[in-house]
Amino acid sequence: MVDHETIRAEVASVLDRAVRLRRMLHQVPEGAFAETATARIVADELASLGLDVQTGLAGTGVAATITGRHTGPLVALRADMDALAVTEATGTPYASRHEGLAHCCGHDGHMAAVLGAAGVLSRLSERLAGSVRLVFQPAEETGAGAQAMLAAGVFGGLKPAAVLALHGWPGLPTGVVAARSGVMASASDVFEISVHGRGGHGARPARACSPIVPAARLVEALSRLTAPPDDPVPRVVSVGSIHGGGQPNVIPDTAVLSGTIRSADAKTRGDLHRQVRETIQAVARDSGVRAEVTIRAFCPRLENDPGLYAAFAELADGLLGPDQRVELDRPSMGAEDFGYYLQHAPGLLIRLGMGLACPDLHNPAFDFDDGALSAGISVLVGLALRVCDRHAGRTGAPAERSRP
Repeated sequence: MVDHETIRAEVASVLDRAVRLRRMLHQVPEGAFAETATARIVADELASLGLDVQTGLAGTGVAATITGRHTGPLVALRADMDALAVTEATGTPYASRHEGLAHCCGHDGHMAAVLGAAGVLSRLSERLAGSVRLVFQPAEETGAGAQAMLAAGVFGGLKPAAVLALHGWPGLPTGVVAARSGVMASASDVFEISVHGRGGHGARPARACSPIVPAARLVEALSRLTAPPDDPVPRVVSVGSIHGGGQPNVIPDTAVLSGTIRSADAKTRGDLHRQVRETIQAVARDSGVRAEVTIRAFCPRLENDPGLYAAFAELADGLLGPDQRVELDRPSMGAEDFGYYLQHAPGLLIRLGMGLACPDLHNPAFDFDDGALSAGISVLVGLALRVCDRHAGRTGAPAERSRP
């Protein structure tokens, strides 16, 4: 068992490096499955720790394994690498150098935290029972990266005892960690609706059958399926895009809408799918147009393992202090493809506070708070060591240093 003072001291020794890496990664945001410069920075840092590095997993994914001296389980730490197609508005000296792309969901900080944890765990490997798999995945924002990494065999056919991840979170004080047992994030499905009318001249709408008007009605009708914030059954239906026509004086034949359906349980998910379809057809009938809808799964709901949550709560209270941990009372309606890993192994997603005044995620002004890295690295290191110790079958003999 590694004591808390040792973890704190080791984290302090890697913190400056983690901040520099975070800002370096922040400058080179890249889209889904295009994270080539990002992957190169990650792979170089892992190699500098003396680890054997796998690159090209699922295209741009990177992984490495820290093998402990003693026999024990596999624990995985996961970070996401992709950025958003947003023009950054932070004004920092290390702002994005890639026009139209920005790390405004904190993935630069997630990578820096796992790299910092890798530095600490490498130094403590002689006291590690088992191994820690470091997973840097592409394409979280598209919902495809986790599945692609699993299909690429990122765990080498082994079942981890735990898969752990962080997510930066505005609205929590900087460095505060938060989680809950059970459902942590919702399932998310994406819908696309095509509304087919009959085009015509903008001066004579009575001779046409505009798809624009029913599309507007659909936005209102579908939005009413969202539950109020205090509803005991959380659910969200939101329209994110609407396109129709190309000229102000031309009524088009077709308008297209797309959005998301979010739910925290299987029954609600099924009910919402049915209600979305029924709402679309009712509006189409009343408007004299034809509507088609497709719904595709984006992410499953994310369920934190109760045993891992209990271990996290105990560890965070001791390592950071009880005032630095929050137990969440309800799941988020945000989605995270980390949930796919938890269909294969127990896991835990932890929120990491970015400050009360921090702009929201996906906002052009969002920037990961470097002041939170110490807490993030500490929790990842401490929880990985604790899970390994609890599942270890220590024999005193060195573990075989094979890697997935």
